[in-house]
Amino acid sequence: MTNQEANNINSLVYLISGIASPVLGLVIDKVGKNISWIILAISATICSHSLLAFTTVTPYVAMVSMGLAYACLASSLWPLVSLIIPEYQLGTAYGVCQAVQNLGLAVFTIVAGDIVEKYGYTWLEIFFLSSLTVALVATFVLWFTDTWQRGMLNMTPGSRLLHQEALRSAEEEENQKLLAAEAGTSNDGFQPSSDFEIRNRYLSRIGAPLPDHYCIQKKGLTYLR
Repeated sequence: MTNQEANNINSLVYLISGIASPVLGLVIDKVGKNISWIILAISATICSHSLLAFTTVTPYVAMVSMGLAYACLASSLWPLVSLIIPEYQLGTAYGVCQAVQNLGLAVFTIVAGDIVEKYGYTWLEIFFLSSLTVALVATFVLWFTDTWQRGMLNMTPGSRLLHQEALRSAEEEENQKLLAAEAGTSNDGFQPSSDFEIRNRYLSRIGAPLPDHYCIQKKGLTYLR
């Protein structure tokens, strides 16, 4: 294989991803099930690297599959941020995600170059496959956690809308209860206090101890004979 052919093959990932990303994004918006798409994308990437490492199949097949998987992952992963983070923190959240991604790319490039120099390309593919396996396990953990907590990361758009409406209704009901409780407390606070209560409130504010024969139930003083 010539250098020009190798360059063409390497560029296929980004070329296919650039073409397929809008189409897959539209499909994922209609279908939902984002975590399922992420699992599919990681699994396809594992298959692509396995073809490159352990078979003699033309690398064009693996790189086209990897480009489609990359487009699928980007279209399904990034929208999850807006489902987890409040709207007023989305800018910060996406900035942190982008920083982590760039840091990972920088570190993995250095590690990959070191592996190639010392052990060759086969071990580089094994390193990639190990990293993808960790990512796949983490995605399954996210899926199980979201399902256990009845989250909406892997819901369809219709189910997600119903879930959000239910949460909004529950929040409004809770707010109504709090407002009712505060109204009841404020009404009690406007009730006129007796002279005895006013005097004892003054004594407690200045730190004066109440007498031992003070009776709370009768709100007065009880004298022992």
